[in-house]
Amino acid sequence: MKELDYDPKCRLDVKTLIIIIIPSFIVVSLLTYLILVKFDADRTIAAAAGVFSAMFIVYMIMRVNGIKLDFKFKGLGIEAELKENIKNIQTEVKNTKEEFIKQMGPINQNITKLTNSIQQQNIQKTDIDFGDMSKVIIKLLKMVENQEKRNIGIDKSTVSIDLVKRSKAKEELKDIEEIREGLKKFQKPSITDEIKEKKLTVAELVSEGNTQFYIENYEKAVEFYDKAFFIDPKNMIALCNKGIALKQLGRLEDAIKLYDQVLENEPKNVLALNSKAASMMDLGFFEDAIKLYDQVLEIDSKDIIALSNKALNLARMGNYKDAIQLYDQALEINSEDSSLLINKGVALDKFGHTEDAIKLYDQVLESDNKNSLALMLKANVFARQGNTEQAMQYVEKVLDLNHEESTVLYNIACTMSIMNKSDQALDFLEQALQKSATWKISARNDKDFDNIKHISRFQKLVS
Repeated sequence: MKELDYDPKCRLDVKTLIIIIIPSFIVVSLLTYLILVKFDADRTIAAAAGVFSAMFIVYMIMRVNGIKLDFKFKGLGIEAELKENIKNIQTEVKNTKEEFIKQMGPINQNITKLTNSIQQQNIQKTDIDFGDMSKVIIKLLKMVENQEKRNIGIDKSTVSIDLVKRSKAKEELKDIEEIREGLKKFQKPSITDEIKEKKLTVAELVSEGNTQFYIENYEKAVEFYDKAFFIDPKNMIALCNKGIALKQLGRLEDAIKLYDQVLENEPKNVLALNSKAASMMDLGFFEDAIKLYDQVLEIDSKDIIALSNKALNLARMGNYKDAIQLYDQALEINSEDSSLLINKGVALDKFGHTEDAIKLYDQVLESDNKNSLALMLKANVFARQGNTEQAMQYVEKVLDLNHEESTVLYNIACTMSIMNKSDQALDFLEQALQKSATWKISARNDKDFDNIKHISRFQKLVS
């Protein structure tokens, strides 16, 4: 997606007028006048020639520098600039795939509000600070671009991916709030908006549920999905998303019942098939999970979720060779997906190719040196190699960045356990389980916890 850049040269502003245009006009007209007078030309003709010469030179300067004259709106051209950028935004939003927009969660609401405002010309035309408005719009479009690039939606960010949770939800929610506040400055309040805010639509209830899910408030998310489904019993998205939230609460059997309910109505619902497969995998029904992923791949052979989670399933069964091949297939579709690179690294590490795994973690860190999962997996490798000092350096980096996401907390617990730091390992594991109960199943079978599995506190936590 093309970024909207504000080019201050595209319209004539006061600074340009004072620094370039007026001095150029005076100098050229004066020089022309003096030269003609020196050659005995009539002073009136010399003055007129000076003015016309200056106008021509100024015109050429403006053309070369891409400056256009526009005095339609006070502030020298702001209205024209605003209209031009609004047109660009309309094009950007229009070109965004409809199916992608539906999965944008809370960001979708902001796009809708902005486009409605544009269509209704509901932009305030007095005291506009266009620089501020550009920043708000650019941030909004960048968020859309980042979401599209990482291909994140409620159906994709919540399917079980080994040691990976892709959503940078807290950062994105902060950006969303900044955008909401920014847009308020440029939108006129309407009675319709006030009425809508008092009573949420089904789409808004689902969107709010997604927002709660992203910040790991799963019980609250379930409440919003229930409200949406109560209003619209045919809304399979609300039903499926509720199942995904229940899975995170450790209620796998209840989640599967909801997926089955969706599949009764829509047998080829990819989200339901992928989500049910992930729950079956967590319950240890690996063969059943593979059959479900194969159904998805029959519908869409390039479905990255099915490819990556089938690979994860095979890895959990110990079939690392086939798992790595599936990760490669998925990476052919999206070679920059950090989750796939990290998952492939985990499989390579377990397959005995630790150096190759580290190269993949480093590849991720080259593009994002704050990727907590890649940092923690490197810490895990150093811990297993007995390099406690270097392992702790990476752990400290992660703690400085972000230690609130359940995936990060779980991996810190793993590394602490390997280094025989039992109390710290149990503390971080408890924090991870408070965020998401699904880690209980992983912890029971994770060899990284072999050093603490005999401790009663561990057994109580994972029971």
